[in-house]
Amino acid sequence: MTTDDLADQYDAARVEGEKRVRERWRFLDASTKHAMVRSGFYSERGQRLQVEPFSTDDPRADVERLEYALGVFKQCISAKVPMRSEKGAPIPREALTDDVLTSCEELLFVPAWHDPEFLRLALAAVAVHQEANALTMVGPSSEGASVALVAVGGLLKLGLVLLIPTALAFGLVAAVNHDLWGAGVAFYVLGAGVLAAMSAKEQEKGKNLGVFERAYLGWSQFRYLRGGGVVGSGARVNLERMAHDGVKVPAVAFDLCAMLQSRVQAAAPREKQAAP
Repeated sequence: MTTDDLADQYDAARVEGEKRVRERWRFLDASTKHAMVRSGFYSERGQRLQVEPFSTDDPRADVERLEYALGVFKQCISAKVPMRSEKGAPIPREALTDDVLTSCEELLFVPAWHDPEFLRLALAAVAVHQEANALTMVGPSSEGASVALVAVGGLLKLGLVLLIPTALAFGLVAAVNHDLWGAGVAFYVLGAGVLAAMSAKEQEKGKNLGVFERAYLGWSQFRYLRGGGVVGSGARVNLERMAHDGVKVPAVAFDLCAMLQSRVQAAAPREKQAAP
């Protein structure tokens, strides 16, 4: 990738972050708005202002870094991560890039950026990033190849298992009556039922395919069941449960939860004081 390509990617992410700030301006904390306005980059109404060129050492560069981080999060969340059944489907670069985790760290390093809106966006991006990375390791699912055959096989196994008591009874009665042919058929059915039960048990064990399988399922559920929550406590509980199940959870995800909880709790007394 050339330098121009990298510059274009940076600009695209920064513009996306700028758009995010404008769209969510009315939901930002007053302290966040004040910092953005004081930087000279945004108006009181959340409009991006034109500024003179400046060096990266200038404190105003922090605003562009924030815009870039938010853009990385938004691009990651907007990326379409394919389903496991979509064999050969590419995984978007925006979901795989480690810039997602780096941008989370950037966000946490600057206290003025700890707005709940930004923290929730970052946490959602971490979930997409982790799901995409787990998908590269777990590979496509083999379950969708022949759903009808799997269903029919499952019904046959269930039928054989349910026939075990009946086959045993018929076998014993046939044996007592010296009906060798009937006893043989009954015990063959009995044996098939036992094998079906053992096969179903082994298949159930086989569903636990290892750490990458658990990671993919865990992060998928976190995303689609809105495991990130609103105030951070729900997300922390879900992340702790995933970690307990052996899923690798980035430390920065717990940091985001802790900071989100802290900011929401700190805002509650201020809202009570402001209420008439």
